[in-house]
Amino acid sequence: MSKEILSIKSIKRTYRYVVPKTSLFYFKRVLPLSVLSTNLPDYSYLVGKIMGDGHIDKRYSIKFIAGDTSQLDLIYNYLTKKFFIPFNRMKISKKVSTKGLSYVLHVNYSPFGRILSQLGAPVGNKTMNAFSVPKWILINNNTKRLFLQALLEDELTTIKIEKKFHANSPVLKLIKHPNHVNSLREFLYEIKKMINDLGISTSEISKSIVTENGKISMYLRLNQNKENIIKFSQNIGFRFNVIKKNKLKDCVKVLRKTRYNRKVSVNMGKLQEYINRGYSIRRISQLMKVNRSSIHSRMLMLKFNTKKNLLKKMECDTL
Repeated sequence: MSKEILSIKSIKRTYRYVVPKTSLFYFKRVLPLSVLSTNLPDYSYLVGKIMGDGHIDKRYSIKFIAGDTSQLDLIYNYLTKKFFIPFNRMKISKKVSTKGLSYVLHVNYSPFGRILSQLGAPVGNKTMNAFSVPKWILINNNTKRLFLQALLEDELTTIKIEKKFHANSPVLKLIKHPNHVNSLREFLYEIKKMINDLGISTSEISKSIVTENGKISMYLRLNQNKENIIKFSQNIGFRFNVIKKNKLKDCVKVLRKTRYNRKVSVNMGKLQEYINRGYSIRRISQLMKVNRSSIHSRMLMLKFNTKKNLLKKMECDTL
């Protein structure tokens, strides 16, 4: 791959006629981009954001959509400081639909939209278009990480404690028009490989599922074991989605405290012997050097199995 990723000359080709002076001034300020550009991971993040809940229209206006304003406020400040987007070219509005209330950050600054589109961000309806991860994003782990951060904080289900000390199994599900089912599968394989490259294990890609509106969905899961979720938090995590970021933080806090907990081993034969002698749970706990809650749960298990065996015997006697 060439060291240069995007030049002023190549961005000029996106214009049919003359490049406006204000746009040319902006391009000279932020371009060219090369593999050595320090802000390349930030562009990688925004490309991932467009592939998530973002959108670029044919006029190169950008929309970022979220369920609350906290994330959009952070993106708003991020765009002004990092990419010099004028304040008067951005606004946040409410959007009411059948899915509920959401918020939209409008970025009406076409020079910036043109740059993102040339870097590989899809333009138009993403379910109707085939696209893949741009090759320049794969050059190092930092650009991979920022891209995944953006995509997954939009599209991955919330990571949280599901049962006592264990996390749920987070799902990344994407949808395409049936004409682009192969593109969807290839894109998910790219995402899976990037996640795996950063040390996080995942499931295989699911089979195609037809949705109610006739589109095709596929998904993959992050493996839910404690070490894997902790590693996800360390190696990828979330950036501007405050709700998911805090939920992940709370989840990892519990996982770290219990990461070395193991299922207690109990000698069931010895336990039955102590039960037959009429010993209390407390006394059995002392003798077997096992906590009382574990003794109690195993006693219930023995009681259940005894009842189950008795019922089977009664059925056989009846026959």
